[in-house]
Amino acid sequence: MFSLMLLASTVAESQPVTVYSCYEMAEELSPLKQREIYLSSINSLNQLIQNTHNLPSVTLEASASYQSDVFGLPARIPGVDFPTIPRDQYNMSLKVNQKIFDGGVSKASKAIETLDEQVKQNELDVSLYPIRNIINELYFGSLRLHQQEAVLISLLAEFENKTSAASAAFNNGVLLKSELNELAKEQLKVSQQLVQVSHAKAATLSILSTWINREISAEQLELPTPVVNQSFESIDRPELLLFATRNEKLSAMADLTSTKNIPKLYGFANVGYAQPNPLNFYQTDWNSYYLVGARLTWGLDWGASKHQKEILLISQEMTLTEQENFLRQINNDLIKKKSEIEQMKATIVLDEQILQMQNEIVAEAEKQYENGTRSSTDLLTILHEQAQLKMNLSIHSIALAQMGVELLTISGNLP
Repeated sequence: MFSLMLLASTVAESQPVTVYSCYEMAEELSPLKQREIYLSSINSLNQLIQNTHNLPSVTLEASASYQSDVFGLPARIPGVDFPTIPRDQYNMSLKVNQKIFDGGVSKASKAIETLDEQVKQNELDVSLYPIRNIINELYFGSLRLHQQEAVLISLLAEFENKTSAASAAFNNGVLLKSELNELAKEQLKVSQQLVQVSHAKAATLSILSTWINREISAEQLELPTPVVNQSFESIDRPELLLFATRNEKLSAMADLTSTKNIPKLYGFANVGYAQPNPLNFYQTDWNSYYLVGARLTWGLDWGASKHQKEILLISQEMTLTEQENFLRQINNDLIKKKSEIEQMKATIVLDEQILQMQNEIVAEAEKQYENGTRSSTDLLTILHEQAQLKMNLSIHSIALAQMGVELLTISGNLP
């Protein structure tokens, strides 16, 4: 069993990792994601509360009182025995009220509650989106440092070969000590650069691993295919969904405001046990009673609803203005990023041409060095230039891929 678990862990650690999978893992592990659980719980409780609004309201009341005076006839009427109403009175009752027609208040309130939940979820999605920019920097930063490390390792190996050959030449008396020291010094410089790059790479990978809660190596990171002539029919950012749900909520609030001027009908019932009977004072002992009926209400708000709807309409226009400004900024960012991509493509073409020429120069310089017509210092300078050109090409290729992903991130059209 332990062997199987170890094998599964090893396979997981060796599987390729994409920048898009890192988005998903980082967002799922973000503390902000915990809010989604809270929102879900709140939504469920609000739904239960909404379901109770159509149920009758039931109130149990009990009262006891003593009053200084009670109703009575001013004079006795012969032949009529009018009961004496007690000054101490007691009443226990159960009151039930039921909405029959509320003018659409319940429906509008439920719609507002649902839309408010959607707004909060959309706000959470907007809060999580910037995590992708952080992942982009860490992911492609790791790839860049990995490529720089590979070039430096190759250069260091070449320097070691040159130093070994130079040592043999020095021992045979055909090379000066100063030239051997120059080679050794340059080799140490490359080693120093390699240490710096290796540590920076390890730190960047460590931070990325923390974000996705998974140990990964640079070899697992896949370089995305560069975006070529990408055009977007639409912008698919979470902010747009947030703007839309906010406007829908404002429309629902306007619908609720309209219900204030609609008549509302309620049914009611009152069942009690009292002394005396509040409906018949001739019954001065303990007696039961009941009362049923309907009530119609129709409020007058003196135009307040109209003004409230005007305020909501202005709020909708403000939201649309914010949306237009956001889209303008996104379109500007897309234009800028596309221009950077075209510039980087042209730069890579020149990188390849320059590197090809430098490779020819290195090949010629090595022949001259072996023939003794070029010094080791000159050869080291040429090799350094070659290594730098290789780094430039690698870095620019990774930068092009990163720009493509950033273009997709800006537009929201991620795979």
